[in-house]
Amino acid sequence: MKTLKFSSIIFHLNFQITIFSLQIFAQNNFCQFPQHKSTPPPFTETLPIKGHVDFEYALITAAPNMRKSCDIKGAVDGQNILQIEDGGSISNVIIDDPAKGIWCEGSCTLTNVFFTKTCYHAVDFGNSQDSTPKIYQVNGGAVINALDKANFKFGNKISL
Repeated sequence: MKTLKFSSIIFHLNFQITIFSLQIFAQNNFCQFPQHKSTPPPFTETLPIKGHVDFEYALITAAPNMRKSCDIKGAVDGQNILQIEDGGSISNVIIDDPAKGIWCEGSCTLTNVFFTKTCYHAVDFGNSQDSTPKIYQVNGGAVINALDKANFKFGNKISL
């Protein structure tokens, strides 16, 4: 009985800390997204990124042809909205309703990248099975309404 009582106390403390943290975040606008400055037409195919692209807080979305549905099963066969070449970077973008979000082919830098909804992974940090070192930098940004993992790295015995 002592173990059960101790477990319920730990659960209660964790629950209270979580609620308290959420209240503080809400009071301080912890997850307030920036206002978008433009809304280009929905992307009908993956946009390749070479070098650096500053989206200047554009709100980008995927057209319906990029996925079957916004659930894991329907999005897993969908297309990424952005594909960043090794060494590339993006900044200041708000992504809404992609099948899959960003695919980093190798090292990449994401600065102020926000997702208002993601049907599958928000960011895939490569799928390299080799041992070549890669650097992934995420500076600022946030993900809400993620049905699956927000950031994902698969390969060479690493998964985030």
